[in-house]
Amino acid sequence: MLRRTLKYGRCTAEATRTGGAIIEREVRDGGLVAKKRSITLEPVKPVGSITANTRGHLAAIDAESAPYLVTEAMPPFQSRVGRISAGVDSIPPAATARLVDRGLVTVGPPWRSTSNGYLPETRATVAVSLAARLAMLAQDHRTYTIAPAGYVKPLDIGHDFIGRNSPRGGVTYDRRSPAGCSCRTWSATSVDGRDDARRLAREHRQQMTAEFIASLG
Repeated sequence: MLRRTLKYGRCTAEATRTGGAIIEREVRDGGLVAKKRSITLEPVKPVGSITANTRGHLAAIDAESAPYLVTEAMPPFQSRVGRISAGVDSIPPAATARLVDRGLVTVGPPWRSTSNGYLPETRATVAVSLAARLAMLAQDHRTYTIAPAGYVKPLDIGHDFIGRNSPRGGVTYDRRSPAGCSCRTWSATSVDGRDDARRLAREHRQQMTAEFIASLG
């Protein structure tokens, strides 16, 4: 469904920190002006905050071509049970259980292998879930806006006119509202007030989500 939002020209999507997405689309119901409608997609279990340590585990899984979870093993390899093997990294059972319980990884059907070439072992393929990816994307792009300065002296904002007369002298109203993002790669300033700055911030989040969806192939 997320991929279809890009193909439908009047649709936008924005990742949420719960692991879902807000999809907006323009509809025309016979009027001259298009109206916006939105739906919110949420995972069965909201993801919640993802710590740096958890991100490290997810990065290790994502970097490995064939990560797997060991579900059964014979002595002396029973300590492998409950662990996710991701290349040179091995995620402990307790951490693995949390990843699975929170829906941060998906677990495929079991398949048979061996622990050391001859002792049987049961494994299941794992992958970082879409909900986890959306939550991390939203967490990486937390935007903010700053209220306009309001009435200021013209010279303070680089203007050389007198401004509005007041008991405190000539002043002018500065409507500029800066916006920025926790990614530190985007910032903007609206000359039309804070509501417009919020619009710019929302468009940045939607653009980042669009790029992520496009990367899914």
